[in-house]
Amino acid sequence: MVLVISPENDKRLAYIRMEGNFLGSFIGLVVFFIPLPMAVILCLGISLTIITGLLLKLLASLRTAVAATVIVLFQEKSEHSWEVALQRVACVVVGCIIGFIITVAFTRLEKMAKKK
Repeated sequence: MVLVISPENDKRLAYIRMEGNFLGSFIGLVVFFIPLPMAVILCLGISLTIITGLLLKLLASLRTAVAATVIVLFQEKSEHSWEVALQRVACVVVGCIIGFIITVAFTRLEKMAKKK
């Protein structure tokens, strides 16, 4: 999942999206282990993501954070598997890293092109 790339190669936007992805995937993984029905866990996870984002003053990251929470929590199988949630967290983190590297690389290439 590469939700970090910005069309304008804006590093600040990439940081905002990374913050949201990390926040949402972490909260999603934490609430995943609560033994409640999936609908309740989704509501709880989204609520905790919004509250935590507000407390940490990550307002710009909230939309991305909620999306990451839902991605981690949503289960396609009827079986509640922690391995799937952990794999999704790993995918979010790897996607953030790849997206950030791409954003930084294109920003540097753009700066080099302007110097010439």
